[in-house]
Amino acid sequence: MNAQSYLQKHSFFDELVVGLPDKETCLCIIIPAYNEPKLFVTLESVFAMKSLPGVTEVLVVLNHSVSSSEEIKNFHANQYQELLKIQETTKTSRIRLIAMQVIELPEKWAGVGMARKIGMDEAIRRFSKIGKEGILCNIDADCFVNSDYLIEVGLHFEMNPSVEALSFGFVHHTIDCDFLEKQAITFYELHLRLYLNWQKYFKYPFAYHTLGSCFGVRTDAYRQQGGMNRRKAGEDFYFLHKFSVIDKLAAVDKVLVFPSGRISDRVPFGTGKSVAQIIENAYNAESFESYHPEAIGIFCNGLQLLSLSYFKLKSQADAWKQSNLDPSLIDFLVTRNFQEHLDEIVKNCNNVKSFEKRLSRYFDPFLLMKFLHFTEANIKSRIAVMDSFKRFMKCYQPENIDVESCSVQQALDCMRAKDYGSFKPGVER
Repeated sequence: MNAQSYLQKHSFFDELVVGLPDKETCLCIIIPAYNEPKLFVTLESVFAMKSLPGVTEVLVVLNHSVSSSEEIKNFHANQYQELLKIQETTKTSRIRLIAMQVIELPEKWAGVGMARKIGMDEAIRRFSKIGKEGILCNIDADCFVNSDYLIEVGLHFEMNPSVEALSFGFVHHTIDCDFLEKQAITFYELHLRLYLNWQKYFKYPFAYHTLGSCFGVRTDAYRQQGGMNRRKAGEDFYFLHKFSVIDKLAAVDKVLVFPSGRISDRVPFGTGKSVAQIIENAYNAESFESYHPEAIGIFCNGLQLLSLSYFKLKSQADAWKQSNLDPSLIDFLVTRNFQEHLDEIVKNCNNVKSFEKRLSRYFDPFLLMKFLHFTEANIKSRIAVMDSFKRFMKCYQPENIDVESCSVQQALDCMRAKDYGSFKPGVER
């Protein structure tokens, strides 16, 4: 789908930035911002990056709903004037600020998904003006970025032409957090890393972090997938897994982004909301829980067992009910009318490879999440996050780590070091 066709079908706004981009523009960073007092600190980090040979545009999307307070609306009006001043000072630099006008949205649309979409669609329009494809990246307005961010992103896309989207390595920063926020984000990030690493351990094909502040996508792939959704939360999860299930998502296993670990009530769920809930419920190392690794294993192993059953299912469609699947997975799949979906999958496949691909797409990350919630309610509850860590370490078998005596922070540093070989404790604090 070309840019004009995409914009006519999917964009909610006409041109928001007047004028032509530099013909050397190759990458655009979108920063949605709603009542963000740390925005200019984030921009300092962005402008301190090593630049690419081409031009990078930074589009800030100041946005609020029509029902926002006058205080917030005035705050954004003043921020916009400050952004215009910065835009003037960067207009000949390799990294250039583009100050988008403040967007006022209907209450039902207002949220981070819509803000990302507005910025990303405008970037599509700007690349179209110069007849080029490029790269779109997203960060949040309370992040810091690695000085090598642009270099690493550009290199990964250049070296992997079949990859359409990238998930960037991250470590939450706690510079503006109080003691309780620091403790809470430590719990939460440990949970995120264990959830992903258990998926990898059980060889799940779609094991990727999906943080809205930590991804990039090619412009043509963005259009092909229908652009960003306008969800008020979880927009990143839904968007990036469009690429994981078609084997077009990859991970940059280096820390490129430092999202904030602070409390936030801007979204109904996600990092900021989770931090607030952890503090509100006074969770500690024994009481804060993560997904049960055995439940993750049941789902992933079930996918692998079914993937090996093509010929059996071809001759007897309901054979999966008599297979070696865990009873909890069978019960769950029955509630999802799996037989109907399986019949369709088998009917449209004439070889093992195509069957495995279609089946794995059915067992996507959304279904995994639903299965975990099903097991929590019916069979297997969550597990203390430190117990999950200790179990994982026994499987991973690292050297020189006394797992039993690890604090939560030490456990998190262990997982960060496993995920990013170059990670050094303390860089985020």
